[in-house]
Amino acid sequence: MADHRPSSSRSRPANVLSGWPLWEMPAGFLTFFTAVVGAALSLAAVLAATTSVRLSDLGLWLGLLGGGAVCIELTRHGSQPAGVSRDLLSAWKIPIALLLPPLFAVITALPFTALKQVRVRPGAPHRRVLSAAAIGISDGIGSLLFHLLVPPFLSPASWLLVQPTRAVAAAALGARVAPGILQAVINNAGDCDVSATCPA
Repeated sequence: MADHRPSSSRSRPANVLSGWPLWEMPAGFLTFFTAVVGAALSLAAVLAATTSVRLSDLGLWLGLLGGGAVCIELTRHGSQPAGVSRDLLSAWKIPIALLLPPLFAVITALPFTALKQVRVRPGAPHRRVLSAAAIGISDGIGSLLFHLLVPPFLSPASWLLVQPTRAVAAAALGARVAPGILQAVINNAGDCDVSATCPA
């Protein structure tokens, strides 16, 4: 008798995707979800095509990711309140946005979101994807604005040392203006569950 288990195994990923609550959401939310995720992927692709990644940048990114992972793990074990953990996580994300090319700020949300899903509290996959995309765009825009303001004769780290007031002001601009507008839109359209009606 033929064993059909391999065929069943092959169809399992398709069954998981077809069971996502995302497909039950209103058309307006699906359009919004597609636009945000598509924008995040497009931004990452453009930055990847225009960024020369150095080994030193990659090493620094991995080191800062490791620090953020420790903060997430502390939340899982209850060693830190959730609000304190978010603040500590920002302490690792800010150097990524300021010291590294904007590409790293865009993609950092992905491993952090995945780690929260696996190690802290599982959530609806489409919510996690939307959250990672929105945070990636916000952090990426903030990082891009900051780097555009860095004087051409200085590196971001040198600017922070030589002209700290101007550098901090530019960092504040990048951290608040465009990301704040985007986050307001995300908060308005993302507070929907499977049975709720989302804004079109």
